[in-house]
Amino acid sequence: VSRSSQGPDPGGDSAYAVRDPGKEESEAAEGPVDAYPTDQRARQKARKAQGHVSKKRPQVVEDHHDDCGEDFGPLGEDYFAEEGVLTLVEIPPRGDARLIETEIIGEFPQVDPRYRGKTRNLVALASGASSRRPGSTALSVQNWTTGQHQSFEFGDQRMVEEFLFVPKAGGHSDLDAWLVGPVLNLKAGVREICVFDAAHVNDGPVCIWQADYAWPLGFHGTWA
Repeated sequence: VSRSSQGPDPGGDSAYAVRDPGKEESEAAEGPVDAYPTDQRARQKARKAQGHVSKKRPQVVEDHHDDCGEDFGPLGEDYFAEEGVLTLVEIPPRGDARLIETEIIGEFPQVDPRYRGKTRNLVALASGASSRRPGSTALSVQNWTTGQHQSFEFGDQRMVEEFLFVPKAGGHSDLDAWLVGPVLNLKAGVREICVFDAAHVNDGPVCIWQADYAWPLGFHGTWA
């Protein structure tokens, strides 16, 4: 079935005509093909000529507000009590596995994708907590080789999401990488993309790009 605007149309509208793909060349040689309204369209025009007025069905739209808000009471008191502690599990080719616990509380740990399943130094995660709302307020990096922990606190007016490793050009380890991630600026009501030097997170972001609005919260993104 194809749309046609050629040929006579008693209803004054373009309509649909049934075409045989195998006869397209012969039809083109014979000239335009007549197209007529469907029976349904003909009945609609007849009712309209008799004065019939179509009634629109009411559309029910739920009242909603896509802002962050400050009342998280419906989530329950237990929401703020749940804490995830950064822990490393070492599984050697032989012998017993080893559990290395830290005192870092956070979520969404990420490593440099070049070194997954291999010996590596860093893991980055969203950390820190607000007493007024859910979500993280800081970016933390743990160096498993040195035991050093770095962190940058954004403050209560920003919600930190998952940061990902982006290798630096010519880098030879996960220390030679950028950390790129989204941060929700609650005070300004906009989204920000922040870039850190993975080896110097304590120094703060080296670059911040700010959008004109706040897009929805998310996680498990990929930067290209």
